[in-house]
Amino acid sequence: MAVLKMSRPTTRSNSTVHQYRKKLPRGLIGRAVGTKVVVAFPASGNDPAFTAHATVGSTEVTFSLRTRDPATAKARNGLASATVEALLANVRSGPIVLTHKQTVALAGEVYRKFIAAHSDDPATPDVWAAVKGINRAVREGRVTADIAPLTVGADGETHRGLARRTFGADGGAALTARINALERSPQANLEARFGALADYVLALHGLVIDAQSRGRLLLHIDGASTQAAVTLKANAGGDYSPDLAALRFPPLESAQLAITTAPAKNG
Repeated sequence: MAVLKMSRPTTRSNSTVHQYRKKLPRGLIGRAVGTKVVVAFPASGNDPAFTAHATVGSTEVTFSLRTRDPATAKARNGLASATVEALLANVRSGPIVLTHKQTVALAGEVYRKFIAAHSDDPATPDVWAAVKGINRAVREGRVTADIAPLTVGADGETHRGLARRTFGADGGAALTARINALERSPQANLEARFGALADYVLALHGLVIDAQSRGRLLLHIDGASTQAAVTLKANAGGDYSPDLAALRFPPLESAQLAITTAPAKNG
């Protein structure tokens, strides 16, 4: 089996900002293309924390380490290498089947990311009413055209604007009435709405999963993001009661114990 070699931080000719760059082993060239990479870097010295998002190319993966400091670049490169090499190892071994507990745990990661990103300044209640409403409309198949994906970091105006453009209302009874007036369909486009969140949380943990596991994960991410909107709507109204909803999600560490490899398909 090929050994994944540790890369070193590098710079481009026109920049002093360090980059992570990894050339793919020969056996993975073409196989990993399009795979999402997410690496969360902590703050270091004068460099703030940030999360890198990248996509594996046909022959390599590269992204900025957002630092000019050699020591920080070395530390960040080590974290990036560990994440990318684990991801590529999973690409090599094939997709895994998530257990139910793992699926709920990953959805819980989405829930916690939303709360961490917005609970200090949760905008206004109508922002989260818009998120809930759009999620429901997608879940019930009332929106047939592609809809903008839900992301953790989107601001309040993004959510309100999407609801306003799609339904002509951005919250309250008017939004509920507009959604209810649309015909339901069993063809829910969960991928369009929640696929980016699935990519994000899977890449954050270097996981490559099979199609059925992804379908189940999308359903649970719908539930987790909608529950996050309920919690953040309460926060926006001044209610910071203990977050009991968070307790239903198991920690991913314990959920990882039962990962199994998906059976290979014939041919």
